[in-house]
Amino acid sequence: MSILTFETVRILMLAARQYVQLIIIPVAFTFCSFVGIAVTSAGLSLYGQVLWDPLRLIDKWDNRAAAFFASFAFALMTLGTNISANSLSAGNDMAALCPKYINIRRGQVICAVLGGWALCPWEILAR
Repeated sequence: MSILTFETVRILMLAARQYVQLIIIPVAFTFCSFVGIAVTSAGLSLYGQVLWDPLRLIDKWDNRAAAFFASFAFALMTLGTNISANSLSAGNDMAALCPKYINIRRGQVICAVLGGWALCPWEILAR
């Protein structure tokens, strides 16, 4: 996500607002790493085996509601990461190609159509 700084700074009213990333990114990455290590060690003490894959850990739970909310959180994180990291940069690139006709939102739609449909027709036909 820190790679997108140049893509998002040109949209900001004040370029100085990007400097908050100097604090947020190291803290957030350290926190996420700590949570991953803590959950893995908790899985070792609860289930007797090291479960690095969070979905395998969720699969061991008996509570369906907790498994649903954890899986929903993973789906939401995946969508958020893909939208912000992949779709936004592709939308900016397509808007730079033809700014008269394509804005960032149209570029994101073109990226979704090309990436999801045109580049993988065998996935569509297999269903």
